[in-house]
Amino acid sequence: MFSKVCAVLALLAAASCGVAAQQPRAQPQPPASVSAAEAPGTAQPSLREVAEIRRLRIAYNEALSRRDGAGVPDFLAPDMVELSGVSVQVGREAVARSYAEQEFQDPAFIAYDRITDTIELSSDGMTAAERGHWRGRSRQPDGSIDGNRGVYQAGWTKRDGRWRIRTESYIQLHCARRSGCS
Repeated sequence: MFSKVCAVLALLAAASCGVAAQQPRAQPQPPASVSAAEAPGTAQPSLREVAEIRRLRIAYNEALSRRDGAGVPDFLAPDMVELSGVSVQVGREAVARSYAEQEFQDPAFIAYDRITDTIELSSDGMTAAERGHWRGRSRQPDGSIDGNRGVYQAGWTKRDGRWRIRTESYIQLHCARRSGCS
């Protein structure tokens, strides 16, 4: 029985190879978690680099949840620019100070979660674009948990062997009851 199954699979494989040789093949689409640089004739992106950026994103989320004002700058490039619906912060220290003075002082603040959908690496492996969804969670006056949410894009840069966030842009698509939304 096993040899018959193998023979049928071999015939199917041979037949599909013959068909593929006669018809033009569609270009494969790169997986969402790696760069479009996988197109034929370009360098393969490093899955380790993508995994490292994902790891750093999770660690950054955790630092914000812990209200770790001293740890926030470790994830940011010195010339970081953060754009949200309500403010623009320029510089690593300005971004960290904004969290320390606003969210970390708000007893209702729980966390900001950035959920990565895709990461694309540049062909030289020195920059990356991360896109995903975000949500800010806060305890509401009635005790429930709600918050704002939307989509984001982050630009990462690799300097001195370390990945850091260079730009972040947030678009708010849902506004919670207690928040002042623009």
